[in-house]
Amino acid sequence: MGFTIETKHMLAEDLPRDAVARLPDNANIEYVRAWYVIDRANRVFGFDGWSYSVISMQSLRDEAVTKQGKDGPYVSREAIVQAIVEVVVGDVKRRDVGIGTGVASERNASQAIELAWKAAATDALKRCLRTFGMGFG
Repeated sequence: MGFTIETKHMLAEDLPRDAVARLPDNANIEYVRAWYVIDRANRVFGFDGWSYSVISMQSLRDEAVTKQGKDGPYVSREAIVQAIVEVVVGDVKRRDVGIGTGVASERNASQAIELAWKAAATDALKRCLRTFGMGFG
């Protein structure tokens, strides 16, 4: 499948500055917002012109960690997950890996795992889509 000239032009567009955010706890790290990437894929390829699948998810870390807070020690749950995602646009398939982290209170341990899984899938999706052009990051 070849892309139309219009699609190629859209794929060649630069990433808009407002699609990029900085991490709240580390202003030196920038990332492309997930909503932007999905919205752009829908505009470039059509909402029915592309899809993605999570091929695999693997927990790399899921443990309670004792930390020192201003009121003394406390326990939090930290999770790290790796995902492999495949994006399909017509007959073009791209796979990539993403890593996600999640932190929550120990009593909400499942929230840390959920956050890590979602972040890993989103990271892998964004990494796949960026191979289609600068407009994805």
